[in-house]
Amino acid sequence: MSTTACHSLQHHLEHELWLKELSYLNDEINILKRHLSDIYYRDNSEEEKQLVAHFSESFKMQKEWLHKMKEELEHYVEFTNVDHGNELRTPSTRSFRLQMQANRMVNQELKDNFLKLFS
Repeated sequence: MSTTACHSLQHHLEHELWLKELSYLNDEINILKRHLSDIYYRDNSEEEKQLVAHFSESFKMQKEWLHKMKEELEHYVEFTNVDHGNELRTPSTRSFRLQMQANRMVNQELKDNFLKLFS
């Protein structure tokens, strides 16, 4: 296998794993969103309403980011399935890795903060 083909396969596998991770994170947010009403009905105070609004907006923003990243990856997969000769075109893998790492931290912090409400 040529170096270019090996490099391309590595990118393809990495992008498939990212798609799976983005799907998992989206599912995780959907689960957390379903529990927003638990907070609201636990105590219908103004503070609780603000917490629900805060987390609702945070979940919405996370889902929008996940959707954007998924679209970028799907576009890449579609693009690489079309014959483009020897030209290797990929999204900036280093940049995407950094975005994924940053989002993992944001997502974990959001989840941790949300789960603290139930402890």
